[in-house]
Amino acid sequence: MQTQPYRAPVLTPEQIAAAEQRHAELVKAQAEHQAKQKAVKEKAERLLCEHLTEEQEQAWKENRAIFVTAKSGRRFKIKEGRAGNIEEINTEGKAIRSFCVHVEPHNVPDADNVLAQKLALEHNEEALLRVANSHPITPYR
Repeated sequence: MQTQPYRAPVLTPEQIAAAEQRHAELVKAQAEHQAKQKAVKEKAERLLCEHLTEEQEQAWKENRAIFVTAKSGRRFKIKEGRAGNIEEINTEGKAIRSFCVHVEPHNVPDADNVLAQKLALEHNEEALLRVANSHPITPYR
């Protein structure tokens, strides 16, 4: 049995115009979505910075991380992100334990997640750490 080579269908000018129109609409929708996401991220950054000390804001802008002291006196470093981005810092300034806990839904901007983690550590450390996944940081890490 011999197979025939594939031949793409010939589109009419109307079909081509319709496909080009759909493509233009998709490109426009994608650009609008990206602009909205950028605005959401910028708003989250502003909100976070409103809740940081000058020192924390400078650290955030330079290193995308902040240091927080809980009411217990324990110090934590919160890095940008959401998974395993909290580290407990010992008196020598070394990370000794990492924690993974984040807000729901998962599509909130990282800055909103960091703000929620900061506020939780400052005001309800025990509750946050009770639900967090926790891992010791080994010396080679």
